[in-house]
Amino acid sequence: MRKDKFYRTISGDTDESIVSTRNRDEHARKRRQISNVFSHRNVLSMESLVAAKVQQLVERLDAAAASGEMIDIRQWLNYFTFDVISMMAFGNDPGFLRSGNAQAAAETTNGSKVYRVDPIMSFQDNTVHVATLGHWPALLRVTKPLTRWSMYSKRGDDFTNMCIHQVRRRLEKVSHPRNDFFQHLLTDSKGEKRCLPFGELVQEAGVLLSAGSDTTASAMTNTLYLWLRHPDVLEKLRTEIESALPDTKSAKHLVVLPHTPMRNVDYLRACLDEGLRHLPPTSIGLLRMTPPEGARIAGHWIRGGVTVSVPTYTIHHDTTLFSDPWTYRPERWLEGNAKERQNLKDYVIPFTLGRHACIGRNIAFLEQTVVLSTLVTRYAFEFTAQGFQLPVLERINANPGPLPVLILYRI
Repeated sequence: MRKDKFYRTISGDTDESIVSTRNRDEHARKRRQISNVFSHRNVLSMESLVAAKVQQLVERLDAAAASGEMIDIRQWLNYFTFDVISMMAFGNDPGFLRSGNAQAAAETTNGSKVYRVDPIMSFQDNTVHVATLGHWPALLRVTKPLTRWSMYSKRGDDFTNMCIHQVRRRLEKVSHPRNDFFQHLLTDSKGEKRCLPFGELVQEAGVLLSAGSDTTASAMTNTLYLWLRHPDVLEKLRTEIESALPDTKSAKHLVVLPHTPMRNVDYLRACLDEGLRHLPPTSIGLLRMTPPEGARIAGHWIRGGVTVSVPTYTIHHDTTLFSDPWTYRPERWLEGNAKERQNLKDYVIPFTLGRHACIGRNIAFLEQTVVLSTLVTRYAFEFTAQGFQLPVLERINANPGPLPVLILYRI
């Protein structure tokens, strides 16, 4: 089914991104431009970049462990993912981990104003605006101008202006050989220039930076929280991780655990998959529209032109598909009955399915595997409040709130 008119809300005034376009041919063209960038092989070639950023994260957490400082680990995971995707996409390190704050340069379309913004907050706040206006796409010509004054709309302008600055600085370096994602928007596999409009480059830059940071940070925060709520799972996981290293004592000498042995730890992958099932970073269903002739869905006839979706959080907790779905239990991925394990393959959809499925899943798993295995092997974490419950703010994505913890050395 075609994308719903909701997506008009996130389109630029004249240009569309791979996410916002509703035209299937345009979407296919855009996907072809960058799909090979996200291949498993190409993503693995960037492991050293990820490891260097994990090293910076560890240095910050080491300082917190040494001083007994309470730290919001979610905030630092947000800094980590934004640093990583900026380097992958543009070869540019914004230095959020190094500085301890999220401040990036932004500039207006005409270049008359250059200023500083928090791109993480700007993106997340703007999704409130998008999610609200998206319910009435037919009224966008009225509602968008009327809400230009709102903080949430202005946050969207800030995020776009940050992307404008990133694109302009990257285009200044176009004559230098690059191996970042943006290069694939500039030239094809034969080295021929694509000559995409500037506005389209800005729109795609926004997708790379937001999709490549927000949901992965949420996924890591959610999963770490679940591990702390389930110490039996965490203890078993640590044993599995340490036994997968060539020398069981080598974890004490490794600052960052390597991806290759960690990706072969079945229980680690089950823990990550179960985290994405139990607390998916995008909990709503991505909106589609029934074709003009209507459609039969799950035994019900739906007339044409109706907005439909498969709500991710709901289907992930469907008792007809999964036993005790409200329990975080990674073993279900390894030891469940054949029917439930097949349901896990078919109905756990954190990255959605089909032609619109997220093409960045390989990056997400690379980061989660390396970061989380390193952190839980090196540290013990304690909640700062008894009975702590992780808050979630549902915009378009389901963003976890602060996760304040105390950090102790394990090794």
